Amino acid sequence: MSKQIKQTRYAMRSAEVRATDGAAAVIVGTPVVFNEESEDLGGFREIIVPGAFGAVADQSTPIYQAHRSELVLGRVGNTATAEERNDGIHITVTPPASAAWVVDSIRRGDAPGMSFGFRTDYWDPAMVNIQFDRERDVMIAKVMQGEIMEYSAGVAIPAYPQTDSEVRDRMVAMRSSALSDPDGVNDNPEVRRNLVHLALRARELSLVQIKMQLNT
Repeated sequence: MSKQIKQTRYAMRSAEVRATDGAAAVIVGTPVVFNEESEDLGGFREIIVPGAFGAVADQSTPIYQAHRSELVLGRVGNTATAEERNDGIHITVTPPASAAWVVDSIRRGDAPGMSFGFRTDYWDPAMVNIQFDRERDVMIAKVMQGEIMEYSAGVAIPAYPQTDSEVRDRMVAMRSSALSDPDGVNDNPEVRRNLVHLALRARELSLVQIKMQLNT
């Protein structure tokens, strides 16, 4: 099975507003951070490796307000720039005048977060490499290849909440069975398939909980 699925990472990296006298305000920040574990996504954690998203400076990627495609703050190559550095992907965007309220929210600290959405194929070990940390009994999903779909600024939601207890219990059981050969999980189609299925289900439930929080 091979199916690319869009993931949304609520990393909550802080943005900042910069402005000089007579110049338009710009929003700057690092929505994508490399080699850093995500929050608990329901029994596993993600790491984005450097270079996973290709030549980001040449990609016409939109910047949204809090992942809302109807609220476009800018686009890379037009009113925004994206640069990959050693620590992550840094963006600078000049928002339109109509988004002055977003700038104010960031400046005041009401919605200071930055995050991003990306697409990858969890079923392909060349794109997502699954590993186990024996000492911590944690499953790590390393995103080796993917595609940035959007960056977001003015994000005010928390990091991933804890996910459904049933999915978590199943994930723990599956991890335990896979720990008999932790280095070979990517070569065991059945174990990998079950782990990926649970990981994606856990992520789905986490996103549902986040959306419920946004709507309350």
